[in-house]
Amino acid sequence: MPLNRRAFRWSASALAALCGVWLALAPAVCDGQAAEAKTIDLPAPRQSGGLPLMDVFSKPATAVDLGSGRLSMQHLSNLLWAGSGGGRARAETSSGGGTVLRTTDIYVLLKAGAFVYEPGSHTLKQIAAQDIRGLCGLTDPRWQAPVTLVYVVDLAKSARPGMSEKELSAAMDAGVMTQNVSLYCASESLSAGERTVANPRALGRRLRLRPEQRIAAAQVIGYQQQ
Repeated sequence: MPLNRRAFRWSASALAALCGVWLALAPAVCDGQAAEAKTIDLPAPRQSGGLPLMDVFSKPATAVDLGSGRLSMQHLSNLLWAGSGGGRARAETSSGGGTVLRTTDIYVLLKAGAFVYEPGSHTLKQIAAQDIRGLCGLTDPRWQAPVTLVYVVDLAKSARPGMSEKELSAAMDAGVMTQNVSLYCASESLSAGERTVANPRALGRRLRLRPEQRIAAAQVIGYQQQ
């Protein structure tokens, strides 16, 4: 029975994703040496504009348009800056006056590869040169969203005394960051939605996570579906 156009497009996309997953799981080695990671300088975040906060809260959630193309570098810069706390992050201090170490890192999965966001320098450091968005799980078609953010907590950085307290604090930190991104997206007519990671171990290996690092949440970002 011949495939209709929609079925063919989905099959082609799924096949491309499976090829990307296979390449992602293969070692990135050339002549015995790992490919040199590149760093992308993000444009300065725009710290004004967008809808007022209460207007953002009143807007209904919208689905991500999977065929809308990639986000601009300016949007990516803004949402990562917002997700990391913006100007508030630099002002965070403990009750004793010392600097609070952030326990959550944002990993950015794009068609162009996987990166970790460095808030201090406002840059993206490349982790993988392949498209590994499909490692989050192909059963959810939102793997095709232009941007997937993966929030990774580092329990080794937590100053909490017990493991349960470390995990609770890290989960709260990741939750605040995802909410920051969601609010920014709503203010700029973008769409953000949380998603599960089907195989966190496989994704963690590809992101080169240490045993103390855990995937806490994942979020897909794109333009709003009309």
